[in-house]
Amino acid sequence: MINKKRTRAFLLIEYLLALGLTAFLLGTINIAFKTSLRMNATTEKSEQIE
Repeated sequence: MINKKRTRAFLLIEYLLALGLTAFLLGTINIAFKTSLRMNATTEKSEQIE
């Protein structure tokens, strides 16, 4: 019986999947942050009017 060594290394697919997931999460956080800033600006304007 031949004992083959199996190396445990990340594949290109795994790197691309991790990169895609990271990009998706950063994009979602970016959209949420921009929406939060926009809502804050709107609230400040309405408080100045009153």
